Amino acid sequence: MAEKSKASKGKAKNKKKNVFSRIISYFRACIGECKKISWPTWKQTTKNFGIVVAVIIICGLVIFGIDRGLYALLDLVLETANTSGITFRKKVNYARSKVVCCSYLCRI
Repeated sequence: MAEKSKASKGKAKNKKKNVFSRIISYFRACIGECKKISWPTWKQTTKNFGIVVAVIIICGLVIFGIDRGLYALLDLVLETANTSGITFRKKVNYARSKVVCCSYLCRI
């Protein structure tokens, strides 16, 4: 008799829940976890927002400065090369090159 009751308990544990009851239990667990979250205060949120904006502006200015510096260095190198008689830049008729590119794309 004891073996039959153990077998019936084992079958009950192995039986899966209904799909809808599993979905409901999932959302209940999500709501329970959301209640455990310690949300920041308004003061903390605005302070962190200010820090993020300041870091973004500083990083943007640093990248802008590096870009401008490298561009000035490249311009200096190319200008120095032009005074020695070597030409790196050639003038291009951009209107004509767009027509050539468009006609090339139309052939494909």
